[in-house]
Amino acid sequence: MTDRTADSATAAGATAPHRTVLLRRGEVHSPADPFATAMVVERGHIAWVGSEGAADAFVEGVDEVVDLDGALVTPAFTDAHVHTTSAGLALTGLDLSTARSLADALDRVRAYADARPADRVLLGHGWDAARWPERRAPRREELDLATGGRPLYLSRIDVHSAVVTTALLDLVPGVRTRDDEPLTRDDHHAVRAAALDAVTPAQRAEAQRAALDRAASLGIGSVHECGGPGISSAEDFTALLELAASRPDRASSATGPTATSTGPRPSARSAPPATSSWTAPSAPTPPACTPRTPTPATPAPATSTPRPSPNTSPPVRRRASEPASTPSATPPSPPSSRAPGRPPPRSAWTASAPPGTASSTPR
Repeated sequence: MTDRTADSATAAGATAPHRTVLLRRGEVHSPADPFATAMVVERGHIAWVGSEGAADAFVEGVDEVVDLDGALVTPAFTDAHVHTTSAGLALTGLDLSTARSLADALDRVRAYADARPADRVLLGHGWDAARWPERRAPRREELDLATGGRPLYLSRIDVHSAVVTTALLDLVPGVRTRDDEPLTRDDHHAVRAAALDAVTPAQRAEAQRAALDRAASLGIGSVHECGGPGISSAEDFTALLELAASRPDRASSATGPTATSTGPRPSARSAPPATSSWTAPSAPTPPACTPRTPTPATPAPATSTPRPSPNTSPPVRRRASEPASTPSATPPSPPSSRAPGRPPPRSAWTASAPPGTASSTPR
């Protein structure tokens, strides 16, 4: 058995699906036990949720103990509106949001092009000339030189304009452009479409994996892909479903124009993340480690404080002229606020789902 802290813990059972892991000293959000501080994950399923005192019985029977150090454990979340490939291309593409100057941005473009010789088109984003001392966007000839003449698309931080290389412009005849001005409106839309059409299947698969893994690392276990004409393609949509189905820790389904894809279970950390969700199991799996039988509690001795009889009511003071009334043996029922025939309201906890996977967001 090994011990870990929440800072170094990866998803319980995600990297070792056949292990049994005890997470303790945290705050476990569960309608089954609102005061739970510990849980056991066995073969990727939640096997037990309970208190810190009861967790001691599992220590010797698990493969690993994770000290949550006060971190919050919640069911995994669902992101209901995701463009998975676009999000992934932003993760795998060149990020210029932290470039300190035009020269720094060009150096990064050059290094990115050298590091990705197999990409049919180079993609980047996030540049903002207003923050640079040069106060201007990269020119086309500068980008041609930095990329060695390869197709390049670099969107501005607001994603409403972009700068491109000559090689990418050659793929879009009729675009009106000048070397010192970013492309906007229809011209921008045309070169963006050409850049995305040039993405290779390997680039797309890499981007989709990166998006799902990133979402999972934040405690998001399910993502709903929002694809359609003008947003993505049928090939992109089916490739995402095939990717999700091909990995054992993922599942996918599609209904109409949307798909649901799930990724690896998230980690439990005490620190908040810098920036998708596994549905909880429909029924908990019995844990491999059986807790010790608790010793029956000794009943507390009766106190000497007398309790009033439930049929005894305190005396009521009345004026001398007020006649005394005979109390009824059965108190009247309060008026009902429900309409006739309507069932009584159900508790909010009744429809709650069973607890899910550990999230990385602390309280």
